[in-house]
Amino acid sequence: LLVRAPKYSFVAPPSNPTVACHGLCLPVVELTDLHFQSIIAQMPLMVIGGPPDFTERDYKAVALKDVDCSDFPLTGTLPVMFEGDDTSIYDVSNHSYQGIIDYALNAGSNTWDEYNERLEAAGFEPILPGDCFTFFIYSDLMDCEARPCNFISRKLHYCTACFQRIEDSCYTSLIEYKSNENGMDFFYVNDDGDAIGAQRVRLPFYLKEPQLTADSDTITLSNQAIVKLFEVISREYTLETENMPFEWHTKLKVALAHDSVKITNVNLGEHEAPGTYGFSADDGYKIKWQKTGLLGKGDVKVTHADAVALRNLNCG
Repeated sequence: LLVRAPKYSFVAPPSNPTVACHGLCLPVVELTDLHFQSIIAQMPLMVIGGPPDFTERDYKAVALKDVDCSDFPLTGTLPVMFEGDDTSIYDVSNHSYQGIIDYALNAGSNTWDEYNERLEAAGFEPILPGDCFTFFIYSDLMDCEARPCNFISRKLHYCTACFQRIEDSCYTSLIEYKSNENGMDFFYVNDDGDAIGAQRVRLPFYLKEPQLTADSDTITLSNQAIVKLFEVISREYTLETENMPFEWHTKLKVALAHDSVKITNVNLGEHEAPGTYGFSADDGYKIKWQKTGLLGKGDVKVTHADAVALRNLNCG
């Protein structure tokens, strides 16, 4: 089986997959900051009339510090952080199935303290504030002819990008995005039409400089009186990133192009009630590059998606 991350996923592997943590790392405050998916690019079809297969493959993600891809343990107990919920998508063009693995937080480790206890019990270093770590996407093949299932083998599918545990969420934002259909190499709907799940990640950007914009229309009567037909007032912010590589800017632009985009940002509390709000981004996304050309700050205008609540309509 070939398991991969969606092309524009923030958990996609680094260019050098043998190094667990290098360069810039994406921030993580709480374990719930992440919700992501993997794609089983090749899923063999079941042979009708063949011998019964009692094996099951469990897809999981574990966060480890100071472990490279080449050192990943293929035996022994691992403290699972995320466990995959897999579904299937039928690819008509290739007459085959693709498996979609949706990773949500494992209920067994809701806090860093709980997860670190499980890490240390399994012989791994705890992940403390300031530490960088990598997620390892792997699967355990189990023989389930009899319960409980017996372990057969483990396969590492890929190592993710680098993450860093932080405590201060200032100058970062939590972004959650999804669409009503499959696209941009992400899957959001299965064959039954059920929603699979949104992408969620914390990124080094914040919202600033709120402005009030309006879309309105008027008519002029024969006596030159001006009558307003409608006006819709919107709240617009500037989304500004920290210095990031072009790859991160591309993935953020793709995230903002989704049907539904929700942003949680502590800076919003200075201008309105803190919380998570829906936003719609403008088409323009500008990057101001440093002299080296390797990193740059991006900015784009984003508008509250609930602008209809600020509407004056005089059309009967």
